[in-house]
Amino acid sequence: MYTHNYLTHRKPSFASTSEQQGLTMIELLITVTILGILLMIAIPSFNRWVVDWRLTNAVNSFRSSLLVARSEAIARRKIIRICPSNGGNGCVPGADYANGWLVYVGNAPGANNTLIVQEGLKGLRSIVPNSNVNLQFVPTGIMRANSGSTFTFTTSSYVDDTSTAWAKKQVTISRTGRVRKL
Repeated sequence: MYTHNYLTHRKPSFASTSEQQGLTMIELLITVTILGILLMIAIPSFNRWVVDWRLTNAVNSFRSSLLVARSEAIARRKIIRICPSNGGNGCVPGADYANGWLVYVGNAPGANNTLIVQEGLKGLRSIVPNSNVNLQFVPTGIMRANSGSTFTFTTSSYVDDTSTAWAKKQVTISRTGRVRKL
């Protein structure tokens, strides 16, 4: 008597890897379409994130330079100055801080008395004060400048910063050197 085992002679199912070797054209088109839609949603958010990151980086770098200037003025018991620069080649009065700045001891920056040389930060259009501010910290740590000096940081990447408020940041500096975001 012969018995036939149906389980061993059954044909493999459609989903078996032995028969299906890839994606169909429709599956591929649907996947690419969904990926394109997701990218169209994500890229504007990513651009905004990059702009915000660059502005935050600039504010933090400027704030760090102010803190170093204040602490060095107290430690050295001398006047420490911060001035706009163009690539670290000396002070450029009335220039934009986005091109860089110097922190130095004394009346003029030089090789022996320059504490910080900050080069221009990528992606910034301008860092400008609300008035012609001469940033100086006296030996007591107090800033010799107008109280409430405000600096506006604007970006030059991805967006037209004249119409978007999120593409700029403002900070104010108190006489004690405290930096506050507005």
